[in-house]
Amino acid sequence: MKIVLVDSNSKLPEYSRDGDAGIDFYSRAEAYWEDGTAFVPLGVKVAIPLNHVLLIFSRSGHGFNRGISLVNCVGVIDSNYRGEICVKLKSDRKNQEDIKIGEKVAQGILFELPRIYLDLVDELPISNRGENGFGSSGA
Repeated sequence: MKIVLVDSNSKLPEYSRDGDAGIDFYSRAEAYWEDGTAFVPLGVKVAIPLNHVLLIFSRSGHGFNRGISLVNCVGVIDSNYRGEICVKLKSDRKNQEDIKIGEKVAQGILFELPRIYLDLVDELPISNRGENGFGSSGA
């Protein structure tokens, strides 16, 4: 995946350890909490391969240790987007420490996507579940 650093505060995302699923993204600017949220620029622009998506997730350490998560749960970065990747964090704590330059704030995983073709039909084939919804398996 081709990547551009936005400025001198930007840090190249990286895997922390062998075996990690996601690459860590870092804050390129200090971010301050306002009404429980903080907007954080990650300092990178990417060219995601066609038929792929980069999903941005919260860091588990942020969630467990600081009560921080992404406002939208998962960020979806499409292959045709060329702007800086940013995240908006939320916190369940009142006196949250501000986000520092170079702090790990999110993680990303690249996924290959099948191309979906829609076939408009008058009715769907019968299944063993039918239209039974929430709780229909007895759980």
